[in-house]
Amino acid sequence: MEDWQMFDRTRLEEIADEEEAIFKAILADPARFASIEKIMNDSDFQLLEDDSIIDEKAVMQQQGFPAWNRTEYMAFVRSSSMFGRTQLDRIQIAIGSSKTLADVTVFASNFWGKR
Repeated sequence: MEDWQMFDRTRLEEIADEEEAIFKAILADPARFASIEKIMNDSDFQLLEDDSIIDEKAVMQQQGFPAWNRTEYMAFVRSSSMFGRTQLDRIQIAIGSSKTLADVTVFASNFWGKR
């Protein structure tokens, strides 16, 4: 989770801290650990029990830009500086074929909207 991916980092870290506390409590109780050890590797296993927090986390993980890497971000910043923030077609060309004009448009809207 990098800054340029524009996740709600503070809230996701709060949720991760809560998950870590739950996990530590499970490890401290051998009987509880034994009862869930078999299901911990299931893809749908959740440490959190509150469905609203599980849903919140899932939504927040989709709101960022996980598909953007550092190279693309740096190309976005450089080309925005070079061409101006409204020249999205030129910015997209500078980033390369890994991002479409639609990708750049959505990213730029979020990037400049947070400034």
